[in-house]
Formats: sequence, structure tokens, C-alpha cells
Amino acid sequence: MVEEVKPTDDMTPTDYEEEVETKDIKRLEDLKGVGPKTANKLRDLGYSVVGLATARADEVSAEMKVSFNIAKGWIMEAQEAVLSKMVLKTANQVTKERKEKIQYIQTGSSDFNKLIGGGIATGATTGISGRFSTGKTQIIFEAIVDCVCRLKRKAVYIETEPNTFHSCRLEEIAKGKGYTINLDDVIVCEAEQIPTAKAQYLQYKIIQKALENGENIGLVCVDSFTAKFRPGYSRREMLPVRTREFTEHFLLIDYIASKYNVAWILSCQVIGCPDPGATLAIKMKTGDSFYPIGGEYLLHSVTTWISLQQIKTELYEAIIFDSSYLPRGKCNFSITEGGIRNEVK
Repeated sequence: MVEEVKPTDDMTPTDYEEEVETKDIKRLEDLKGVGPKTANKLRDLGYSVVGLATARADEVSAEMKVSFNIAKGWIMEAQEAVLSKMVLKTANQVTKERKEKIQYIQTGSSDFNKLIGGGIATGATTGISGRFSTGKTQIIFEAIVDCVCRLKRKAVYIETEPNTFHSCRLEEIAKGKGYTINLDDVIVCEAEQIPTAKAQYLQYKIIQKALENGENIGLVCVDSFTAKFRPGYSRREMLPVRTREFTEHFLLIDYIASKYNVAWILSCQVIGCPDPGATLAIKMKTGDSFYPIGGEYLLHSVTTWISLQQIKTELYEAIIFDSSYLPRGKCNFSITEGGIRNEVK
């Protein structure tokens, strides 16, 4: 029997869960007591094998209109299928596997690279926040050049604000590094097709399809990640809706990062604190009196956060204010015609 594969455009977070977590595990219809019609009905209700394994029997019973014992039997079968494929690994095993897999995308500043642990890591998300003209886009361009020219992997630039992407700048930076960049290895999602945050989400779907078709993409940059969220969620009572939409975005971002070993860079706009009494606390946390738009959910969803400030005309400061594995720290860097460089002392 050939397994029907759901088109990418029709996939939901539940489908991603089944693809990621139930690889080589029986399908719903392969579970004892679950036939094709029952499996389809379970899917229509949003259940995957993992979802069924973690469901409550009384809820499944009510939704499927079957007895409690039948629902309990399905759940136990799903649990057995899932648990038989789950393994525990030692810290040494996990560390070894990740060292072999993770790549580091570098800037032209050795100080900056050292600050971020050797470079921007694949398989993770890096958030870059800062006011306008603090170097967010320049760091993204640097990363694209290094990914394409040194790592020999393609890069994607998602342009949420018009006329932000400029290939001539990539060529300047590449020349400064001693490279000639092949612009066919840089994929651009133009601003004209991203009028809303929902349209921005569809760009991730396009990237997913390309990866499924064998494209060797190593980096996805969203510049700016938060721009399209601002007009749609302008009032306090809409914050829960915004959080749900952030959740949808990060489910797919994390899925692509993990499955395909892709680095994500999200440049994020900032906002000044309306409460003067909280400004000092924000500055202690981020190193800046401005903080990323998006609230706690956004802050929790990014692996490493970097805050940028302009010190003087060509001198900038980068501060790591949160990371799951890097210590808090800071460095100065310059932006030149040839790209990011160490501070000239």
C-alpha cells in the first residue's frame, strides 16, 4: 500500500509533528483496531500518531463517538508505537552528533565571530534587534556572502520592506572577502508578495518546498521579521492573537531549522518603553533602552539574541543579551565598504 503524502501547502503543525516525531513509526491505519476510515476521521479531527498517543481517552471517545475502552485501546496502541522508536542519548552522543552537523556562518569581524561562538549556528535561530541604522541588514548581507561563498550553500532573503535587498551590496562584501558571489545561489522573496504576516508565513512554505526538492539552503534571513506584525496587532487586546500567529511562524521555522540544518536570522524592530520606570530594567536586560517588538513569546522563541547600537558614525556595538549556550558579552565592530570588520583602534 502506497502512503499518500499530503502536499506541503496543505500541511499543518500536526502534520509536521507526525513527520518529525513518528518517522518509521506505524501510520494511524496500521495501529491495531484502527482501519482506513477511522484513521481518516482521526486525522480530520487533528490527530497524528503522536497526538493520539498523548490524548485523553474520554475526549477521543466523545469526538469519535466510540466507547471509552475502544478509545483507550487506540491510545495504548499509539503509545506503544511511539515509545518503541524513542531512544535516550547520552550528553556525549548528542554533543558528537551536533558537532558533526552544525556549521557556523561568519562575519568579517573576528571579534564578532568570537562573541557569537564562532559564527551564526545552523539548526538554530538568531535574533538581531536594534533601532534603524544599527547594522542589522549589513550583518545579514555578511552572513549571506559567507554562506554562499565559503560554505557553498544557498541563502534566502525574505524582504518584508520594499527595496531593502541590494545585490550590489552583496558583491561589494564578497569582493572585500576575496570572493566572487554567484547571485543564482541567493534566493529572494520580494516585499511585493508579502503584504501581511500571513503572506510572510507562506514564504516559509516556499522554502520548505525547495528544501524538499533537494535545494541545499543553509541560511534564511527575514528582514524585518516583525515589520508585518505591527499594523495587524495594534491594540493590547489583540496580543493573544499575535502570540498565536507567532506560534504558527515558529513551529515552521523551528521545523525547517532542525530537519534541514538551516540557520535563521531574524532582524527585529524595536520600541521604546512607554513606562519611564521600566526603562532601566530593559537597558539592564538588553543593553539598550529599546526592546524587540513581539513580547515574551518572541523573546523565548529565539536561540540567541543580539542587540545592536550605533556608537558613532562607523562604530557599532553588539551585545548578546540572551542565549541558550553563549555567555552575555559585547564587542565593537565597524561597517565598511568591504563589510563587517573589527573596531579600528
